Amino acid sequence: MGTRSWIAMETDSGYYVDHIYCHYDGCVEGVGYTLLQYYNDPESVKKLMKHGDIRSLKKDLNQCEKLEVDESGKMLLTEFLNFAESNELGDIEYFYLYSKNRWHYCKASEGYILAQELSFNYNKEKLLEEAKEYALKQFENNKELCLDTNLAKFLNYDWELAYINQGKAYGLFEKEVVDLKLSYEEIKDNLKLLDIEFEEKLSDEYLSKTIAQKIFELYLENERSVNLVGIFDEKIDNLIRKYFFSYTENLSFGEEAALDKFVKEKQIDLLKAYFGE
Repeated sequence: MGTRSWIAMETDSGYYVDHIYCHYDGCVEGVGYTLLQYYNDPESVKKLMKHGDIRSLKKDLNQCEKLEVDESGKMLLTEFLNFAESNELGDIEYFYLYSKNRWHYCKASEGYILAQELSFNYNKEKLLEEAKEYALKQFENNKELCLDTNLAKFLNYDWELAYINQGKAYGLFEKEVVDLKLSYEEIKDNLKLLDIEFEEKLSDEYLSKTIAQKIFELYLENERSVNLVGIFDEKIDNLIRKYFFSYTENLSFGEEAALDKFVKEKQIDLLKAYFGE
């Protein structure tokens, strides 16, 4: 048995709704989350209604398997609301309604659907802390966690590592600097930028490690990436952005609302990360 749900969209007239049936994962964590993340504008919802009854709701409409018997259609808004408030449809457990560009929901016979807006319910600080804890545990257990991702940038991943496991964090950064295989001229230019005196006879690898060490030291001395980004050549700059750049600390959002919007947009990356998907 699946967790069955009805998904509906109020028509332009306001008197009717188009509705479809979804057989599986009708709970808020399933259908509700997918509606918010992938079907949250009038055009995508209209396409979903036109698609008809489905076995389960996927992020890609083309992956939504249609049911052989399609009972989707149109009904009075008042009739839909009555079904949602009562337990008349005993096999339907959740109801979702797209009205005035917002999703609303209720569990069968548990409240008035239009009074319950479906939205991401998260605590920004708690979400970040949990994601950081997951990332650090992965790292400490020597599991792969790609740093070149929105998650890594969002968490300011190695800023945390710098205080918890400095050796490991520095080792990663140093290796990537060496792997750049900078030319001798590039090495000299970067050393001058860092005010480092050096002997001509030293190897390129040794001098590259010296560059990495100095940048890491500056980072730990609270120079932070806000003062390091855009100073060096493109190769080094890309590594600094990859390891040290933090969206939450270094971007000028102007308003807190813009940061909240960013968190919401990236929430799926964070959830996938700390749930290990």
